[in-house]
Amino acid sequence: MGKKRRRRRSGGSVAVVAEPVPAPGAGALGGGVGLFVRRALSWALDFVVSAGLVSVFYFCAGVFYLDEATVPQGNLMLVCAVVTLLLLTVYLPYRSGGQTLGERVFSLRVANRDGSPRSAVQIFVRECVLKVGFGPFVAAFCVLDYVALGLIYHRDPEPDLILDYFLKTRVVPVGR
Repeated sequence: MGKKRRRRRSGGSVAVVAEPVPAPGAGALGGGVGLFVRRALSWALDFVVSAGLVSVFYFCAGVFYLDEATVPQGNLMLVCAVVTLLLLTVYLPYRSGGQTLGERVFSLRVANRDGSPRSAVQIFVRECVLKVGFGPFVAAFCVLDYVALGLIYHRDPEPDLILDYFLKTRVVPVGR
């Protein structure tokens, strides 16, 4: 932990006082419950953006399917929904060092336990299938896992969630 120097006047003299500088990531939302809250908010942001865009394309497809003459445009909207979902949940994290949009906003990164970058299959399973496909169910399971197993049973504010255990990943804070 570094020291920050500050000059303080006492009487007529100037004294140099060393104050501790907080470590990166330490603070109101640095670790423990704060890290879990950041993970949950990141998850929610990713879900809302991805599911929201897919819902817009799905709605447009439904409108095009009302008329027989515009069925091909409806099919195109469904293809656009799939491409958008894959771009947001697989391509973006694969190209940006393992960070989705929500993880970038909340300064988090998902990495393999051994430190190697995640594969495209791991990213697809975690970000696309689990986060968007089963989003609310997995989110509720993770909250239950964190509270029941982490806080109550193990009394650990930074437990490994079962989801991360099976995917062999971990969520780490990124220094700003």
